[in-house]
Amino acid sequence: MEKIPNNHSNNPTTGIEDYNMSDVRLTNAYLKNANDIMRKYLLSLDVNKLAAGFREMAGIAHSESPYGGWESGLIGGHSVGHYMLALAQEYALSLSEEPDVLILEKLNALIDALNEAQIKEDGVVNGQPVKKGFLFSAAPKNRSDPQPLYGEQQFDNIELGKDDLFTQAWVPWYTMHKILAGLVGAYKLTGNKKALETADLLGSWVYNRVKNYDTTFVDGATTLKQQVLSAEYGGMNDALYELYKLTGNPNHAKAAHMFDEIPLFDQLYNNIDILPGKHANTTIPKIIGALNRYRTCKQMGNKLLADSPDSHEIGYYLTVAENFWDIVINSHTYITGGNSDSELFKEPHTCDAHRSNINCETCNTYNMLKLSRELYKITGLRKYADYYENTFMNAIVSSQNPETGMTMYFQPMASGYFKVYSDPYENFWCCTGSGMESMTKLNDSIYYRKGSTVIVNQYISSVLTNKENGVVITQQAEIPYGEKAAFKVTFLNSENKGTADKTVSIMLRIPDWTVDCPVIKVNGVEFDYAPSGGYATITGLGDGDSLEITLPMKFQAYGLDGSNRVVAFKYGPALLSANLGKIITTKNTQHTENHGIEVRKPLRMEGLDEYIVIDSEYGTPEKWLDKLDENVIKTESKLEFRLKNTNRSELVFTPHYSKYNQYYGIYWYLSSDCKQ
Repeated sequence: MEKIPNNHSNNPTTGIEDYNMSDVRLTNAYLKNANDIMRKYLLSLDVNKLAAGFREMAGIAHSESPYGGWESGLIGGHSVGHYMLALAQEYALSLSEEPDVLILEKLNALIDALNEAQIKEDGVVNGQPVKKGFLFSAAPKNRSDPQPLYGEQQFDNIELGKDDLFTQAWVPWYTMHKILAGLVGAYKLTGNKKALETADLLGSWVYNRVKNYDTTFVDGATTLKQQVLSAEYGGMNDALYELYKLTGNPNHAKAAHMFDEIPLFDQLYNNIDILPGKHANTTIPKIIGALNRYRTCKQMGNKLLADSPDSHEIGYYLTVAENFWDIVINSHTYITGGNSDSELFKEPHTCDAHRSNINCETCNTYNMLKLSRELYKITGLRKYADYYENTFMNAIVSSQNPETGMTMYFQPMASGYFKVYSDPYENFWCCTGSGMESMTKLNDSIYYRKGSTVIVNQYISSVLTNKENGVVITQQAEIPYGEKAAFKVTFLNSENKGTADKTVSIMLRIPDWTVDCPVIKVNGVEFDYAPSGGYATITGLGDGDSLEITLPMKFQAYGLDGSNRVVAFKYGPALLSANLGKIITTKNTQHTENHGIEVRKPLRMEGLDEYIVIDSEYGTPEKWLDKLDENVIKTESKLEFRLKNTNRSELVFTPHYSKYNQYYGIYWYLSSDCKQ
């Protein structure tokens, strides 16, 4: 196999870089289980079933049928893209110890199958014209009509404005984004040359399909680009910019431009909140793509701007992404870091009015983390790292059933509901696919680097091995169950040990949830530091040196846009939700009802009272909150809390991320009136 390319990316604005996934080994027990159980699931999937629709489209004889759920509809193939990238990430992660041969074999077999199914020359297959480079999955129009849509019909229909999800087109460009991103990611993480060859040819097919979108009119005023971009197209711009950085083919950059939605960008550039009513997970990837245009221009020396008629100064695209992030976080976000109700952004500052059992599509948080990660590397601003930690723990880690490995679609913010997980082989929701990815990259944002400085952004037990500098950083973290994180520095090479010029610097993030100045000790001696930009920097660490940080935390209340009475509680970074009773269920069809296309949402428990009434001696909820420390009882040796001086002493608050078979309550109304 070809040498695996170095996949850490540099941002010249700050010099902050990723570490390779193979540089970081998880030792946190909860996260190791999350990854292990996802690996088991990935290995259980049948490559021949996943490839069946692609072989059908290419006219290749096969004996398997596709999996059920969304994979057997017109969106079939989207999970295959996620699955490819998840396998590649799992393999890259395994390189921190021993190469995972089984995972790599699975990935290579799937890439071989897709490469075989790719159209190699213009022609007619299954009675439909197809162009060179086309790669897609055939799927039945609907359950009662097994005849698939062959060839490029879904793309034809989108261009004609035909978008019936069951018979005409179910967001084909969204599906194409997943396939292309999976191929690109597989090459970047494993060096599979055939993945890049397939992606390269597919990118050329995209270019030839879209190159005249902005000059072709479907009527007197609407361009083909406007018509196509009115349907969900995922992160096609993002994936094409990534491909361009690998191939240098200017047509791949030109194709990416066709998926840059400049009218949307213009409004965001002017800091206008145009999100109400927009589909959240349609919108977020567009902005990830805008930011990648900025990143790609920086990396490639602005070469791709010259041939774009809609070109702006390079800083425009960064401003678009920064403004979008601020708008979403400040006006549309729940305490988990998630957003939306029934997949839509609502009016700003109305989150409380829209708490339901269909909040916070998990794909939204997956994509917001991708955006936050890149904004952090470009700007170095701690707010992006703070958001990442909160959302990673309380939405992404929280989204998985730790016994089955399955993940969630919606994450209810209304109290009295529970988490509904996908079935292994029957659903294949979008969030099933992004869940595969999330649980195979749990190590990718703990550490960053800036020159020879190691940046610690998350306090998670792990081992960082920087082979280029010959340095190993071992982290043992108690967070959130304790306040300490300890680090040990080790040099790999004996000749580095003890030499004055072989030292390492570590930047420790001071999280936004700390309630007092952290205490830092170097080799057991308290270290006097001056925080800068939310970080403390310790320089001159040598072989065998130890570092410890104590991060003071306590039980804290947080409000919510749209109400001055509703609160949720956290301890340090961990969201706490109240246990409201165990559910007895083995299938996601129990205690649930249908929502949308084959998605399930939970039914509410009966008789729930969402009010917490404050004892009269305090007078008002505000006075009770002012003395919150004395109004909480913590169970010894557990992250478990009860409230005092209220009518709800029976409520037990525990970390939300670890709940998976209980009704829960996150937000509660505080009242001084028992009649409320």
